[in-house]
Amino acid sequence: MGTNLPALASANNKNTVRIGLSLAPTSLDPTSTASMVVAEVFHYNVMEGLVQLDEHGVVRPGLAKKWDISDDGKKYVFHLRPDVFFHNGKPLTASVVKYSLERAIALKEQNKLYAALFNRIEKVSVIDDGTVSIHFTHPDPLTLSRLAESPAVIVHPEAADQLAKHPIGTGPFQFVDHQNQEKITLEKATDFREADSVQIDLIEYHFIPSPEEQVKAIKSSKVDLLFHMTALNTKEFERNNQYEVLRGNSTSKVLLAINNKKEPLNHLKVRQALSHAIDREALLRAAFLSYGRAIGSHYAVSESGYIDLTNVYPFDIERAKHLLAEANVELPLTLNLSLPPTPYALAGGPIIVSALKEIGVNINLLTPSWEEWLSTVFKGDFDLSLILHAEPADYHIYTDPNYYFGYDSPEYNQLVEQYSQNNNPRVQRQIIQKIQRKLADDAVNVWLFTPEIATVVRHGLKGVWMHYPTFAHPVQQMYWQ
Repeated sequence: MGTNLPALASANNKNTVRIGLSLAPTSLDPTSTASMVVAEVFHYNVMEGLVQLDEHGVVRPGLAKKWDISDDGKKYVFHLRPDVFFHNGKPLTASVVKYSLERAIALKEQNKLYAALFNRIEKVSVIDDGTVSIHFTHPDPLTLSRLAESPAVIVHPEAADQLAKHPIGTGPFQFVDHQNQEKITLEKATDFREADSVQIDLIEYHFIPSPEEQVKAIKSSKVDLLFHMTALNTKEFERNNQYEVLRGNSTSKVLLAINNKKEPLNHLKVRQALSHAIDREALLRAAFLSYGRAIGSHYAVSESGYIDLTNVYPFDIERAKHLLAEANVELPLTLNLSLPPTPYALAGGPIIVSALKEIGVNINLLTPSWEEWLSTVFKGDFDLSLILHAEPADYHIYTDPNYYFGYDSPEYNQLVEQYSQNNNPRVQRQIIQKIQRKLADDAVNVWLFTPEIATVVRHGLKGVWMHYPTFAHPVQQMYWQ
């Protein structure tokens, strides 16, 4: 199959979709990797969960055709589709779902949803071959949304050990090839339960970190879709009728991550000084042409319960200098800023450097590869990093003191626990606002903005998402006109 793929792609482009992404995955297993790019490639295409989100964030049936929820919110009963098979020919059963969920629980913090979902599961029970129940220790209004995220995909026992290199799922496409961190190829799964509705035969993912090379790739027809481009690189496509620029909402948060365990960043006043030193609106204008909304906590503008906390740390150079003096920081202070190889980081990094220099903080700019970023910054070996967190409602990551920020607050943990155990919508909203305020008050990170997602699409390709409640590209919905 591998030897014939290039010929097939070039000879029959109207049956092929080629997607350009910035980062290459280091593992292909969405249940045990931190990288969202794995979800962009495999979620909804190769691997599926019990439920899924549509483009507007509404929970829809996935491998479960329907579900029932107990009055106390602790028990969910899922009724599975009867016509589902994995790409290895094995059927989907309640026993497979039970295995998959218990495997996710056993992965603990390796699975990004452990703190938010899997550590709340008390028991998974098989009712019959087509019905499975999940008992939770306490209710959470976001349970279904969590189950729609990529770390909750259902895996087969006989395929679990090979997920990192050769994922096998139940989706409309199956894995073919992964070439040297440069390209992943998927092909249509002819035995998919709704194969007749799938108009694309082949998907190619090309990993292109350089914004300049991304532009060249779509102009040369190497790719048909570029996801999450910087505003600076989309302007030339807006007046060109060969392309369409889609600008949509997301649950993403771009932030200047801070190592809360490292001197002198472990002092509140130092982190507050960094927050006051950066003009979020100027950053948006200069690097992103104002395509986004400034934020003041770890919560996206599009998420329910969002409150504007940008006024907690308004841009104030003199206040920032005063805070550093109060913290007895000897200036100039030198810190490392690690930039992952993404367009938003490469565009925003130099602006952060200039801003912090104004308060006596000199920056060593580091540009690790994505794999290096994961093995250093994500392991807590860093000072500062400009990074995007894409997962929806992921405030739970701050309850883990071993997470790379190194934030540890019993008071914050108690707020998250209160939110999870409350079923009153009004009280939930009040608590989620307290959660946002607590993170802002503690200046855990410098939150910058929620970006407007810009996707450049070749003319004629339809069915591409404009809005991204989760980072995924469901190619089953795409077609050429």
